[in-house]
Parts: sequence; C-alpha cells; structure tokens
Amino acid sequence: MFCPISVSQEDQEDAVLLRIGTAYFTQPTLQPTPRGPQAAQRAAAGTPAFGYQAPQLIVAEDEKILVEEVIGDEIIVHEKSLVDTVYALTNHMNTLLKEVNALSQTLAKEQKARRRLEEMFRQQTQNS
Repeated sequence: MFCPISVSQEDQEDAVLLRIGTAYFTQPTLQPTPRGPQAAQRAAAGTPAFGYQAPQLIVAEDEKILVEEVIGDEIIVHEKSLVDTVYALTNHMNTLLKEVNALSQTLAKEQKARRRLEEMFRQQTQNS
C-alpha cells in the first residue's frame, strides 16, 4: 500500500530544482554528432561525446556535487561546490558563445566569398 509521507516545502522546492537540473543536463542537444574512432570509443564506454554528463549526487545541505570520473580503470569521486560548478558552467558558456560568434563571422565571410566567386564565374561564362 502507498503510505503518504509528509514532505516539507523546502524539500519540495529542492526536488523541483533537482528535476530542472536533471532535465537541463539530460536534454538532447542539436549539436553535430562527432564521428571517428574516438566517438565510437566514447559511445562504447557510455561517455557523452562532448564530455558532459549529469552530476551523480547533489547534496543540498552542503551545497556540494559529487561527480564520478573514470580515469583508466579507476572510478574517482570528486567533490565540487555548487558555486564552483556554476562559475565553471558560466565560463564554459562564455567560451561557447565566443566560438559561436567566431563561427558566425567565418560563415558570413565564406558566404560573401562564395557569392563573389559565383559572380566571377557568371561573368566569365558570359564573356566566353
């Protein structure tokens, strides 16, 4: 039988935050799938392609995250504070935004160069 358990408001809020964090870290991305032998090895090992996976355990009272990392054949558990994790994620997001901006600029330059090349090709074919 199901026995109702009284849960405090704080625990309910923590559960909602945990679900949000879990959904954030496990949602599918629209990033291209890496190819090649390293990607196949990661897939076989169960390691995410871009090096990220959801935290294994969040300890709300201590504001810590326990993260398991596999190095070689050993499993190493690291303890990180939530603040450090948020700063690391912020820094990583800033880096990714810079890369996206650089790629956007490169794409714009390549499109302009392609248009110039097409125009030059049209002119050459009309002259011939």
